[in-house]
Amino acid sequence: MKINWSEPIGKGFSFGLKPRMWLQIFITDIIFASIALAYIYLNFSGISQIISAGVQGDPATLGSMLMHAAVIVLIAMPWFLLRLLLYSEITHQAFREKETISKSINYSLKKYPSMLAAMIVIVLISSLISMIPVAGIFLAVVVGWLFIFSCIIIITENRGFYQGLSGSYNTFRKYPLEVVLVWLITGIISALVFSVFMIPAAAIILFSVFQNGIRAAILNFGIVGSCVILFCLGDAVSVCFTAKSQVEYYRQLTGKKIFQ
Repeated sequence: MKINWSEPIGKGFSFGLKPRMWLQIFITDIIFASIALAYIYLNFSGISQIISAGVQGDPATLGSMLMHAAVIVLIAMPWFLLRLLLYSEITHQAFREKETISKSINYSLKKYPSMLAAMIVIVLISSLISMIPVAGIFLAVVVGWLFIFSCIIIITENRGFYQGLSGSYNTFRKYPLEVVLVWLITGIISALVFSVFMIPAAAIILFSVFQNGIRAAILNFGIVGSCVILFCLGDAVSVCFTAKSQVEYYRQLTGKKIFQ
């Protein structure tokens, strides 16, 4: 199949750099990162002692470590659920850019159960397969190839979670090489976009560590805040780029132009 490999990349950058797209993810990430950091800083003394001492079979220390981990997980869960909704909305916007954000959100809410079910199935399969010795990691990557278009199909074709998974699998069966290339191209470029923002963040951290030491760098709110902002911004732009470029590649592979 003949594919225009450069066009989706260009459209992905154009879409991903629009503030109305990445700002939603950016604000969400900043809010939840701030909550997590606030908890860590408020309990920094206890957490640092646990890290320094290690568990060493002490039930009390182990209990404290599990408690802090549980709080972070509780913060991460609503973040993940909200991010999935925003990804659905951004995917809908990538397919229908003239649609208002409010309509995309309303549509995404209707498709949310299917999106969540598909994501759970993909994560469970990937997690179980990755436990296989030696070949587990590679097989987990293959799962990513098989279901790369699942969420896109659910949103753009108004399908259920099973149709999304099976549709993505069938697309891979028809165009295995093209799908792998889409996965590679979008993944590499997304990582490069993210690194553009992370290189300055890494430079800030390293400079602060060399100047003042690790502990002082961690406790410097200005340093940590700047790095979190850069991290969240890079993540938001790369997610929007990936969503748009993969929608465009799927459109070319299947020849589908409108909702069914």
